[in-house]
Amino acid sequence: ITDEERVASLAARETMIEDRVDELRKFRLFVTDWADRGGKDLMGGAQMSKKSGHKKSAEEVLGMPHVTLKAVERIVRDVQMEERN
Repeated sequence: ITDEERVASLAARETMIEDRVDELRKFRLFVTDWADRGGKDLMGGAQMSKKSGHKKSAEEVLGMPHVTLKAVERIVRDVQMEERN
């Protein structure tokens, strides 16, 4: 492996990560939908009823305590599959 190959590989990984983060920023659901799909205790929060008409991005939901990337990615994948059908 040459240094040029390593630099190219790193650049490709950085691009993939940036693309994925951008997708998380753009993917938005109503707060109530996040809670219904991910659990009211985990993704709803105490103020959920006050925010029922608001949307949050996947990036914002990831900032909530105890929410995992795996759970958010599952919800994103499920919603995208439902939209295709």
